[in-house]
Amino acid sequence: TDDRNATNSNVSSTEDSIMLSGELDIETINNVNINTNSMITTTTTTTTTTTTTTTTTTTTTTTKTSKRIYNDAARKRTSRSLETTSQTTLRLSKQRDRTRINRAKQTQEQVKVRLVKNSNYKKLQQLTRLELKQNARVKDGGKTNGSSWPQVVPYDYKCQCLQNFTN
Repeated sequence: TDDRNATNSNVSSTEDSIMLSGELDIETINNVNINTNSMITTTTTTTTTTTTTTTTTTTTTTTKTSKRIYNDAARKRTSRSLETTSQTTLRLSKQRDRTRINRAKQTQEQVKVRLVKNSNYKKLQQLTRLELKQNARVKDGGKTNGSSWPQVVPYDYKCQCLQNFTN
């Protein structure tokens, strides 16, 4: 009976993790070309421990087309724009709890990988911003709006009073 209960809890936790893994990060969605039918594979691994210290690991692999992922993200954005403040607060608190729990379960290697991935993502964003600024300068012919040097204004050094008399 304990094995059956453990199996049932394992299945339900697998279903929960599939639901959680359905929330793909924005980086994955941005890297997908929605006009192609490229496939994205998400692998979810769930580990449960029963009272007899038996560890069961279930790996579930789901494959979605990029079009479906794009549509899911659009649907999620629409539903989030319609939710109330209390619903948003509840959703975000659940998300924070899941993140805290998942990070507590991470090994040292997983933490290192996550930190490197975050660092690489931030560096990529900085490079993208810098590239956009440089492209804007090239488009404007080298003129920048945020220049630290003041613009040189031509000035006529003749005395204004003399010009009035000579005219």
